[in-house]
Amino acid sequence: MKNIKDITLLAFAIVGFYTIITAFTSTESNQPQQVVNVTPESHVWDVLTDGEDSYMWNKITGDVRILSGTPPSTKGGYITLRSVQK
Repeated sequence: MKNIKDITLLAFAIVGFYTIITAFTSTESNQPQQVVNVTPESHVWDVLTDGEDSYMWNKITGDVRILSGTPPSTKGGYITLRSVQK
């Protein structure tokens, strides 16, 4: 009976030792890869035109911009109508 107890105890000791050793020797290939979900900038801005002017609003920040039908003094310029600080 003592022999069975010794064998069982030895088996648990070996399994425990193996578990401890493998826990400290993990490699980079075992690590999960980080997944980054990013919303493209084209999906953040919406545009509306009323014939002469165009309006852009940012769905995330709430910024509203007007692109006037008359050319601005600087090329590519816009006016920010509303800006919300978070």
